[in-house]
Amino acid sequence: MYQVALIEDDIEIAELIKNKLNNIEFLSSIDIYEGPLTYLNSGKKAPIILLDILMPEMNGLNAIPILLEYDPDALIIMHTIKNNSETIFQSIRSGAVGYIDKQSSNIDYTKVFRSILNGGAYLTPNVAYKIVNYFQTKKNQFNSLTDRENQITDKIVEAKSYKDIADELNISINTVRMHIKNIYGKLQINSKYELIKLTKSR
Repeated sequence: MYQVALIEDDIEIAELIKNKLNNIEFLSSIDIYEGPLTYLNSGKKAPIILLDILMPEMNGLNAIPILLEYDPDALIIMHTIKNNSETIFQSIRSGAVGYIDKQSSNIDYTKVFRSILNGGAYLTPNVAYKIVNYFQTKKNQFNSLTDRENQITDKIVEAKSYKDIADELNISINTVRMHIKNIYGKLQINSKYELIKLTKSR
C-alpha cells in the first residue's frame, strides 16, 4: 500500500482527484497539501507525489529538485494544465517520472500509478505526442538546409571560426555570414550556442 501526497492549491480540484485515488486498491492514503512548502513543513514523506505547477507558494518546476533533496526516493508525477514542450522537458530533466495533462479526459489513474510503481514512466497521450512532434519538427527543420548550409553547420559545431570555414570551403567570410543568417532563419534560432544545442538533439 502506498501513500500519495497531492500538492495542489485548488482544493476543489484536489478533493475530486482524491476521491478518484481513494478507489485505487493499492493506495493507502491521499493527503492534500496546498503547496510544496506545506508538504515539506509537514515532516511527512510520501513515496508518490502528484505535483501541480502553477501555485502561488512555489512553482512546481522549482519544487522538483527541492522535493527530491528532501526525499530522493520520491516518485514525482506532474499534474498540471501546462503542456508546452519546454515545461514537459524541464520537468523530466529535473527528475519527474510522469506528466499528466489534467485537462485530458478519462485519465486512468490506476494505469498511471501502476506504470510508475513498476519502474516505468507515464505521459498522457497528448503530452507524449508533443514530445514526438517536437523532435520530428526539429528533424524536419534540418532537412530544409542546403548541402552547403549543412557543411557550415557541421563546421560551427566543430568550433571552427568564420575565417577557417571560409578558407576550408574556398568562399568569402561574407558568404559564410550569409549562409549562417539563412541557417538561423530556417532553424528559428539566434545564436551559435542554440545551433550547437539543436544539432545535438537531431
